[in-house]
Amino acid sequence: MSARSEGSTVPHLNVGDIRDLPLAFLPPVEEQRRIAAVLGAFDDLIDTNQRLMTRFDQLGMVMFLQAWDGTAVTTVESLGAVTMGQSPPSSTYNEVGDGPVFFQGVRDFGDRYPSSRVFCSAPTRLADSGDILIAVRAPVGETNVAVTETAIGRGLAALRANQPAIALRALRALDSTWAPHQGTGTVFAAINGNDLRAAIVPLVADSELERDLQALDTQHRACAIESEHLRAARDELLPLLISGAVSPGEVDVGAA
Repeated sequence: MSARSEGSTVPHLNVGDIRDLPLAFLPPVEEQRRIAAVLGAFDDLIDTNQRLMTRFDQLGMVMFLQAWDGTAVTTVESLGAVTMGQSPPSSTYNEVGDGPVFFQGVRDFGDRYPSSRVFCSAPTRLADSGDILIAVRAPVGETNVAVTETAIGRGLAALRANQPAIALRALRALDSTWAPHQGTGTVFAAINGNDLRAAIVPLVADSELERDLQALDTQHRACAIESEHLRAARDELLPLLISGAVSPGEVDVGAA
């Protein structure tokens, strides 16, 4: 484009040149509408899964609170083994999948599961799949569930719970669990290992409830995995549909 600019002071294009500029290929309008309908079908399924996951979260918390007598409490330490995070050298961080996924804090947290963005080739503290990740720096008490072996930095701790489904709700149930450790004024919110282990959570010891909540969590995770596959398929299809390499009629959204 710069080769066609004119003017001795400020380069510019005249109207005739603009009309003659080649544009990237776009399908006819009707084809664009069919493509949009296909991509919209993927988005609709993802939205349906998200609504289901929200309902599962709400139902699980209701079940937990109904089982709690409103007074019995315990400590985080009683829920299972706590591992405090430790940050390896930043030179070991990468975005090419070398080593386990790494989380310094909550930046990559989702509603329930974190997204993989940074990896670490020399981790120092690890969480297993299914461990509960707990933020120990602002916002203290935010939780996610690890879905694979996970390296944790100084902004996180990991809880390997005896009853993981109950433990997740216990950690999320009460604002008062984390309120004493939230920052005020110029004080940065943080919690150390001793205070984390001593933090007070509702006590519910019910093996039948754990079983029912785990069944709910299995459905929750299935929806999340399906949505991941749908997003990947949608993003892979977009350039193929635009280029004409694949036609909308060839796409079976249900098989994605």
